[in-house]
Amino acid sequence: KAESHDDYTAVNRHGYYGAYQFNQGTWDRTARHAGRPDLAGVRPDRASPADQDLLASALLSWLGKTPWHDRCR
Repeated sequence: KAESHDDYTAVNRHGYYGAYQFNQGTWDRTARHAGRPDLAGVRPDRASPADQDLLASALLSWLGKTPWHDRCR
């Protein structure tokens, strides 16, 4: 959440959204992998903070720190 400054509504000009700066493709794949297909297609910055936290945790468990270039804390 360092890049977003803990702002769950953050949007950057490169197409990364929300507190964890997901791109849409990673968000959608993670949502399906985590058993939350209802979140696929939802723009990450428009998802609730709880859903953003859930998918960030799911992605970390699934792929480790790699999606964040090993910079997550």
